[in-house]
Amino acid sequence: MLDRATTLDVLRDGEIEVIGRIVGSSNNAMLVTVTRICPEPEPVQVLRAVYKPILGERPLNDFPDGTLARREVAAWHVSEATGWGIVPPTVLRDGPFGEGMVQAYVEPDPAVDVVHVTSPNHLHVPWSIRAAEFRMSQKASSSSSPANPVFLSIFL
Repeated sequence: MLDRATTLDVLRDGEIEVIGRIVGSSNNAMLVTVTRICPEPEPVQVLRAVYKPILGERPLNDFPDGTLARREVAAWHVSEATGWGIVPPTVLRDGPFGEGMVQAYVEPDPAVDVVHVTSPNHLHVPWSIRAAEFRMSQKASSSSSPANPVFLSIFL
């Protein structure tokens, strides 16, 4: 297993080879190998990853088109900045089908329930802020105005 810095280097600079499409994916996600040739005597570095080209993204009503790859990279940065460590290393780069997100593949562990709801009182957040508010812009409608902002509260 490669360390974080090396994984990021391989994801960013390695050659991408498509293994196949991830069938259950709604955004044309592909399982790929990423290979980086290193100078002698270093070994070749190879890892599996998920590649999601922007061209394969399905539009969502609540996000601008063509932003999924950047949002997934942003999710990795947030996970790293907060110390959560819950998103695998993720980069934005060119690939076989154009620019997209490339994320280190994590083998599924059948013993782990990936959907687990935890009370906010049981979370171990490494910083003291327990809630944050994000101002969300409203779509133009007869009821929206700058005087009526919409806020989304996230309780950590």
